[in-house]
Amino acid sequence: MKARSKDLRERILRLWDKGEHTREEVGKRYEVSEGMVKKLVAQRKRLGHVDALWCNCGRPSKIEGEHEERLREAVTGKPDATLAELAAAMAVKCTAQAVFYALRRMGISYKKKRSTPASETGRTSCASARDGKGGRGAGTPTPSSLSTRREARRT
Repeated sequence: MKARSKDLRERILRLWDKGEHTREEVGKRYEVSEGMVKKLVAQRKRLGHVDALWCNCGRPSKIEGEHEERLREAVTGKPDATLAELAAAMAVKCTAQAVFYALRRMGISYKKKRSTPASETGRTSCASARDGKGGRGAGTPTPSSLSTRREARRT
């Protein structure tokens, strides 16, 4: 969600500071929630300002600087390594997800390639059999086969 402008935040607090309105009334006037008004009052009391706090979002990455170089070397050295193997190669305690995010942040594509070519086998049943409408599959013998005749066999 987009942060509210600093001007709006200050107007909300000016109205609140007058002491004539409840949080609900202030929120309705500026089309924000009652919780937003409460949050702004608490933030101003705690920090002394009402600026957006985007810099505090999320956990800081463990993979930076020297670790990024080790990660780059590990990927070029063994491109088919798993994320867990790459984490071990960096000698930093982190999750496979952290390695994935670091690779993405560094602009390194991490997609395992198939080591063998795709097989050349064709489909195993006809389109009508896949629909559930019946029909013969590719492995079903033709009607002229002896095993599928309805009349009795001669012996």
